[in-house]
Amino acid sequence: MEESLDDQMAKEIGKRVDQWVTDNGLTHGALANKLGVSRSTVTNIVNGKNTPSLPMLLKIGLITSIDFGDILNPPREKWIVVDTNIIINRTQSLKHIAKLCDRLIVPRVVVDEINYQKDHSVQGPVKKAASIALSEIGNTRGESRITIEETPQGQLGINDDKIYAVAESLARSHANAIVYLLTNDKYFRTLGRDDCQNLRIINSNEYEDIFRQDDGYNVHESQSFFRAVKAGDLDRAKRQLERGHVDVNYIDQASGNTPLHQAIQIRDVRKRREMIRWLLELPQIRVNKCDEDKYELPPISHAVQKGIRGIVQDLITAGANVNEPSSNNAKNPYNTPLMIASWHGNLDLVTLLIENGACVNQQDRGNGFTALIKAVFNNHADVVKYLLSVGADKTIRSWEKKTALDYNEERNANSKDGRAIKAMLMEVNR
Repeated sequence: MEESLDDQMAKEIGKRVDQWVTDNGLTHGALANKLGVSRSTVTNIVNGKNTPSLPMLLKIGLITSIDFGDILNPPREKWIVVDTNIIINRTQSLKHIAKLCDRLIVPRVVVDEINYQKDHSVQGPVKKAASIALSEIGNTRGESRITIEETPQGQLGINDDKIYAVAESLARSHANAIVYLLTNDKYFRTLGRDDCQNLRIINSNEYEDIFRQDDGYNVHESQSFFRAVKAGDLDRAKRQLERGHVDVNYIDQASGNTPLHQAIQIRDVRKRREMIRWLLELPQIRVNKCDEDKYELPPISHAVQKGIRGIVQDLITAGANVNEPSSNNAKNPYNTPLMIASWHGNLDLVTLLIENGACVNQQDRGNGFTALIKAVFNNHADVVKYLLSVGADKTIRSWEKKTALDYNEERNANSKDGRAIKAMLMEVNR
């Protein structure tokens, strides 16, 4: 079992007292005389066997000038035990929560519940969410801060009782940590016990207050700003910003988007254009900040996916990096805007990106695909022709050791565009 907080404090106090005695050329007996206690009392303190009482600690501090403040108020790690409803309601939440706490724990019973929903739910969206959630659990387990915790031995009752038991067991055995049970189920509030003071039961809103408030920004003000942007209400967004304490790059917990990402999703063309241009004028806007959704894409990649040239151009003008990659190491990492445009066969955007410095031969880190391979993969002959004209290297091989020509032969050999692509690739060979 992990050493208790009291034992840790006793050892640290003893270490500092012993160091003071050594530094001042004294003995334990000499310090005992100054304190008016027996030599064995000081020896036990130095050896970490006894934790001095508060009056004794104050007396030691007065005589030695040792500062025990950081020992009496030690920084405590923040651990989160996550309930099923948190993961299912937002399937990408695990990796984001893990970034903001010292350790994330998924109880085994939660994994079992999600597995059951994947296999037995009659609701399609629930089955899909459960499947994605299990994938995220698998992807994040490689991080040392994320663990699956078994139910304490002998614990009976419904699954909620078992989830609570995991959180309580961790809190009681790790006094140096504050354990937060993150759930939106009010039942857990009835299970809290006053004698376990380092266990806190919190919901999503309380989580935001505790973990997301930083740099002087106010979480609720930032959420209101985000909602105004999402609604396409420019006047309300401006008023919200004037109130102050707004993080214009705030990551929305539900979607994983920043306000700039969200503005790109506005359907009304006029409102979308006005909102984006206003956001890009803000000096604190981070035009290359990736979202925290499935692929972790920068705003320019969202605009490319939407196929809206005007937004792409506005972002480039505002300083967006045309080679800014996706940052998710598990989901097609290092996918650039040019690769996305090539995959979708958008020649207009491919041309715009190349003209603004996009790297034509960059490979993604998931498959080793270049923009050319992606265009070939989806049989976009016009994009292939253009990429070859600007120096795309058809000899580059993917991680499967295949070239663009290999993929064309596998996928498109019998189509008209496939035959045209083959001719272009073979012509380059000569």
